Formats: sequence, structure tokens, C-alpha cells
Amino acid sequence: MRLPKIMLVIVIGTAICVLAVAVWKMTGPRFVLRSCFHNIQELKRGASVRVAGVEMGRVRSIHPKPGDQNCPVEVEFELELTKTFRDLPRNAAAVLATDGVLGPTFLEIDLPKVAGPPIADHGTVETLEYTQGLNPEAAAKLKKAVNDVIDKATARPVGKSPAPGSR
Repeated sequence: MRLPKIMLVIVIGTAICVLAVAVWKMTGPRFVLRSCFHNIQELKRGASVRVAGVEMGRVRSIHPKPGDQNCPVEVEFELELTKTFRDLPRNAAAVLATDGVLGPTFLEIDLPKVAGPPIADHGTVETLEYTQGLNPEAAAKLKKAVNDVIDKATARPVGKSPAPGSR
């Protein structure tokens, strides 16, 4: 008769522990940050946030601010704090990336080689964006010039065999 009571206590204790861990995971410590972008590509609310390639959080909100030249689109995101990840260096950088060519857009936080002091909760993470580039006409001219140089460097007259010993 005593054995079933012990089993019942063990089962209830295990259930309470599992429930406590689940609740702690859902309400665990979170770190809320923001970044400013000029173009968010296909980034959506709920998108993954990765720190050095490891998923650590989600995009909470995206706020367009058309009149603000310094921050046309504000992205607010949260990161889960863990034993190994307690703070983010202030000199980290936010970059938009995609999974493969057609995959979803996510927010990648690149960590610097030399970490600076930690950023505060509700702080701003600087962004790395490529807002300038070649226009299509300039890109076509550059491509043609590069191809011409490669052609001249590798071209041989047709019908002539290579000189002896040049192989």
C-alpha cells in the first residue's frame, strides 16, 4: 500500500518540475533592442533573430517612419538571455540576411572580434546596410570591361597550336 503513495508523489513532483521549467522558459529573461534600417527587404514581424548564427529571439515589431532620415524603419526585437548569453556588446551590428536564395529574411546580429561594453536593455544596435551601389548601367559597363580583360588574357588565335613546352 505504501508503494503507490510514493509513486504518486514522484509523478506529481516530476509534473511540477516540468511545468516550472516550461513556465520559466516562456517567461524567462528577455532583452529588448531596436535597430534602424533604410530598407527591410522582406523582414516580417515574428522573423527569427540570430546571434552569430544561433537563433536567440524574434522580431517584435516593425515601425515605418517616413519622415525620419536617420531611422526610416525601426525594427524592435527581443533576445532570450541564457547562462552563456547574458549580454550583447555595444559594438555588435544588425544585418538582414536570408536562408538561401529564396528563404525567409531574418535579422542577424554579428558579434565583433573584440567585444566592447554591453548594450543596455532597450538600447539600439547599429546596422550594417548597403544603401549605395552601382546603377544597372554602370554595372553592365564594369562587367563588359572585366570580361574584355579576361578574354584578352586567355585568348589564342584559332588554328595555332601552343608553343612547345608551354603546357
